[in-house]
Amino acid sequence: MINKICSLIIVLLLIVSTVSAADELLRKTNWLATSQEHIFYKNGVKVSREELALTGRNVIISEGQIPDGVYRDEGERKEVSYQNGKLNGPMKQYLEDGKLSYEHEMKDDKPISLKSYFPDGNVKSQTVFNDDGSYIEKIFDENGQIVKTNKKSK
Repeated sequence: MINKICSLIIVLLLIVSTVSAADELLRKTNWLATSQEHIFYKNGVKVSREELALTGRNVIISEGQIPDGVYRDEGERKEVSYQNGKLNGPMKQYLEDGKLSYEHEMKDDKPISLKSYFPDGNVKSQTVFNDDGSYIEKIFDENGQIVKTNKKSK
């Protein structure tokens, strides 16, 4: 009987040890004189670094590979999604009280859409970007009515 209990405990420990929590992904942002640096961590270990020029957002330095996933951006109250080393998917920024402030949708480091929000959660502006660089922006009042539309053509 004791052998069966010990065997059962060992099997349970093996099962529990194979189940792991999701990886903790963190991106630290440093603002430098002429660039912005992102350092990427997976479970507390530095795995990658990139430096972007402030003008043009071109990558100046890239070290290591950015693991796919959703990163919490320390200090900026942001969540950013990476896939294949590029911004892909939602990118969200929050106010100090935790409410959503901005929401971007990205594809291969390029913006697809952008929404900003009033503190009450209503949409303040919505922009849809096209591949050619053109966009349409709608600005709303607190009641959800469109007050202005901006368009940029190529």
